[in-house]
Amino acid sequence: MNIYADLDSTIYKFLDRFCLYHKLNGGKEYKPEDIESYDFMTNQFGLEESKKFNYLKQSKFFDDMETYDNAIEIIQALYDAGYTIYFVSTIVVPEAYAGKVNALEKAFPWFDHSRHLKTMTDKHLLVSGLIIDDNPTVIDSSNGHHITVMPSHKFNLHQKADLIIDGWNSDVFNKIVNLIETQLRMKI
Repeated sequence: MNIYADLDSTIYKFLDRFCLYHKLNGGKEYKPEDIESYDFMTNQFGLEESKKFNYLKQSKFFDDMETYDNAIEIIQALYDAGYTIYFVSTIVVPEAYAGKVNALEKAFPWFDHSRHLKTMTDKHLLVSGLIIDDNPTVIDSSNGHHITVMPSHKFNLHQKADLIIDGWNSDVFNKIVNLIETQLRMKI
C-alpha cells in the first residue's frame, strides 16, 4: 500500500519554525498553538502578498527543521514493514525543494528525491492509499478515496478523518497498520 505523508506541520514542525522566523524578523510573537486557521500566513500573521513567502526563502528554513517526536521512527517502521512511502508537499518557493530534500536525506537513508518526493497541490489526485496530512481541504477531498490520518491542530479540530493522531506517540504505528488492515478486509 502507498502511504503519502505530508511534511509541513505533519512530520516537521513547520508552525514552530514559521513563528520563530516571524519573531526574528520583528513580527509579533506567536506560538504554534495560537494558530487558528490553516491559511495562517495571510489571516493571522497579517502578511502582505509581497512578504508572504520571505521567511520560507531564508537559508536553512527547511533544511534543519525539527521533526515531531517519533515521526521519523514511525515513518521508518512503516517503510520497514513494506509500505511504499511517498512524501508529498506543496513547494511554494524554489528554495523549499532543496531544503526539504536535504532534510529528508538526513532522516531516511533510503530516500531518493526523484522517487519518494511528490510536489503537488492537488493531493486528492494521488492514487489510492493512505494520506497523512494536516490540511483540512486535503482530508475533505480525500475521504472515500483514500484512508486518511490527520495530526490534530487547533485549525483542524472540526475535521473528520479515519484516524486523528495527537502526536506521533508509540501506538501510532499500530493504529495506522490496523486501519490499513481493516480497510483492506472491508474491500474483500
